[in-house]
Amino acid sequence: MNTKPFQMLFNVLAILALALALLPPAARAAVPIDDPGLAGRAPLAPRAPQILGGTNGLGNLRITLYDSGRVGIERDATGSGGWQTVVYDGGGDPDKGSRLQYQNPISNTGYYFGYYSTASGTGSQNLATPVSNNTAGNTIVSVWIAGNTRVTQTTTYNAGDPFVRYDWDIQNITGAPISGLRFFHGQDTFLAGGDNGAGFWINDLKIIGVRKFVSGQEQRWHLQGVTPPYAYESNDYQQVQSNVQDGALPSTVNACLLTSTCSGGATIPEDIDNGYALEWRYAGNLAPGAVWHITAYERFIVQPAESIMVNAPISPTLIPQGAAADLVYAIVNPTNSAINNVALTVSKNQPTWSAAVQGATTVNVPANSSITATVRVTVPTGASIGATGFITLTADSAASGASSDKATVIVTEGIVLTIARAGTGDGVVTPTVGMHSYPSGTVVTLGATAYPTSTFEGWSGDADCADGSVTMTANKACTATFTLSAQPPSLALTKTASPSPAKPGEAITYTIAFSNSGAITATDVTISDTLSPNITNPHYTSTVNLIPLAGGTVYAWSAPDLAPGEGGIITITGVLTKPLAAGVFTNTVTLAVSGTVKTAAAPLTVLNVAPVANAGVDQMVGVGRQATLHGSGTDDNGDTLAYGWKQTGGLTVTLSSPMAQSPTFTAPSTAAVLTFTLTVTDTGGLMSAPDEVVVKIRYIYYWPIIFKNATYP
Repeated sequence: MNTKPFQMLFNVLAILALALALLPPAARAAVPIDDPGLAGRAPLAPRAPQILGGTNGLGNLRITLYDSGRVGIERDATGSGGWQTVVYDGGGDPDKGSRLQYQNPISNTGYYFGYYSTASGTGSQNLATPVSNNTAGNTIVSVWIAGNTRVTQTTTYNAGDPFVRYDWDIQNITGAPISGLRFFHGQDTFLAGGDNGAGFWINDLKIIGVRKFVSGQEQRWHLQGVTPPYAYESNDYQQVQSNVQDGALPSTVNACLLTSTCSGGATIPEDIDNGYALEWRYAGNLAPGAVWHITAYERFIVQPAESIMVNAPISPTLIPQGAAADLVYAIVNPTNSAINNVALTVSKNQPTWSAAVQGATTVNVPANSSITATVRVTVPTGASIGATGFITLTADSAASGASSDKATVIVTEGIVLTIARAGTGDGVVTPTVGMHSYPSGTVVTLGATAYPTSTFEGWSGDADCADGSVTMTANKACTATFTLSAQPPSLALTKTASPSPAKPGEAITYTIAFSNSGAITATDVTISDTLSPNITNPHYTSTVNLIPLAGGTVYAWSAPDLAPGEGGIITITGVLTKPLAAGVFTNTVTLAVSGTVKTAAAPLTVLNVAPVANAGVDQMVGVGRQATLHGSGTDDNGDTLAYGWKQTGGLTVTLSSPMAQSPTFTAPSTAAVLTFTLTVTDTGGLMSAPDEVVVKIRYIYYWPIIFKNATYP
């Protein structure tokens, strides 16, 4: 198999992950814009790849992160160091990584992090510049500069876990908002030492993944968007790669399995050379200094083939001594048939704790769907601070077998305050989003600062949250709500003239391109353009339906509403007048949308064209007589012309004034042929080609005429 582009992802979701998945992408003010580690910093000197995990143990993971952003992931498949890659690796070059795209201003600018390195036609592709890549404990923190952004990836892995966590902070390091932000993460999967696998998508959990049957077991490797993704794809790795590079995933899955019809009508298992990816999009414009935060998990699961699956909360849950908390598990049915009469049971490693399913303990799970089950855990008053409990939920069905997953609970001192963020907008909150423990009686001040594109609407949750001051007498939860502020549309407008420079009397074309480069629909769209009176016979065509409001040389149109990314092209043709003075004249188009006005100018250079001389028609003049040369000239620029005569042949004569338009001279006393040339020069010093006139000097005889019967004095 040849080197291929893609990478692997997998993760598990759980109650806290599910709760976080309901929140909008965060935007955190992390690093000041003038941070010396931002744009302009020298690239990172090449260094050894950073590694997390790698301890022998069945199911343990080993994560390798390269400076470029490529990620390699292996799994101990034997329990004794039988490391098996789950990402295709053609030899130290794993096909897993990320891509960032934004509009600049209307063309897509793409940056890739090791993988997704080939552009497919949506704009430029650039390798992100590595700034740092360091390991500290159970995390690797990697930083890159990608155009107008600084991207920080924090990769976290705890030894023994079947999952890895990714956090990305994408910061605007410029002084202007960034629009059209999109972020992708994906891979070319390689389960059980082979390419092929069947894709799957679990909408409730925002999980995209690949599955494969191996020795009667089903292996699953999946990526879960804790930050809800915009789109997803699990398909042939080349197709997924192409879509990522083109800047949009189609939210489709190729789920070819042993029992389903695959490509070409075959029923071979896992027919697809699989790859998968998630896509996130930032709503609105990322303000200067603001940070877009994305979290995802990737997880490996092995279970009986075609069986039910349990997903526990990934993040630990904090519970104070003597308190209780609810853990939410996901029960997933990955099959094409409903699984009924599923028995739910709970076990725990802490015998003095209590844990019980809330509600029904026997459930039905629809085909290709999931449900949630809540387990309430109570920690006794005498529990040790820092004690860790594992709460395992088992789902058992006679039809599909049993599946289990465990959640982690940590005993904390005091009372827990849970902070969440909600709404269409974003901002910074204190305490940060998550669970925080405080001694009883502590007064916690809540803080919320909206980003420039958002408005803070207030705190909700427990009654004590509303005023921003919470007294910790019991476990409490407070939610900060932000709404996206009404933003003026972001417009893109250009105008060009062709040809430029142009000659007087030449046909010209103006091209006007306009689009909505923002995140909201632009309404009340009008376009106006006043042409120069030096342009005659104007006509226009448009790629969108325009309603004329004015015509002639003063154009005005009403255009349809523009959804984000929509636009059009107007082409105006005409002919320059003649004569027309040389120089530059500028034509300006105005685009007005919902109170926002944008202009674009197209300078047109008119050439200084050489004048044309005319020395007149050839003449015949008698010897000794006075002759006159009849010169003239034309100039397309309308300049005043200077004349210059020169005798080029025959007997020398003297012109009355070589610089006169029509000089005179006395013809020689003998027959001869004289030639003269005329040149004309415009006010810019540009001279015409010479024009020649021939003057023939001849003897002219006059014979007397005698009239018959005439009377003479």
